[in-house]
Amino acid sequence: MDALPTPSDFALLHGAEVEAFILASPDPVTEAQVAARIQEGSSAAALLRELAERTKDRAVRLVRDADGWRYAVDPAFLPEALKAPARKARELSEAALATLAFVALYEPVTLAEIERGRGVKVSRALLDKLMEAGMIRPGIRRTGTGRAATYSTTDAFLAHFRLDALSDMPTPEELLSRDLPVDTPE
Repeated sequence: MDALPTPSDFALLHGAEVEAFILASPDPVTEAQVAARIQEGSSAAALLRELAERTKDRAVRLVRDADGWRYAVDPAFLPEALKAPARKARELSEAALATLAFVALYEPVTLAEIERGRGVKVSRALLDKLMEAGMIRPGIRRTGTGRAATYSTTDAFLAHFRLDALSDMPTPEELLSRDLPVDTPE
């Protein structure tokens, strides 16, 4: 294992306090919350990036998700019994997984866009099942005729598939370059 980089003076001054604050917080912590705890004029974003870099190869890592920064256990260090969320993915049908992937790649997306992009009829019951599972949520309504509802993924989706952010997902172009099947919108 490579030696850890020497922490900056700034991280030495504020790192432990910020780490304790994040660990003690029941919810992910925002950069604004961190900025309120460090000296004025200092960069909370830079400190959080440095702390994340220092923990990237550890069993417990500082990660950023849609709601902010939190500590998470690297899945490689979890006992099999605690990896249960991965088993839930198998409970989703192939149609549900394909629909979920489409929503994640193109969100916010309407039911009609999902059907056009996948080339199949998608039942509202399937979308209801994905909402009950906490994987998707209703989004904003489109403007214009019909004001169609949109759907987006949730933080539970990210956690379930062990993603820090949607940007960690491969793009449709990357999937195509790997000769993997991909649904594309028209």
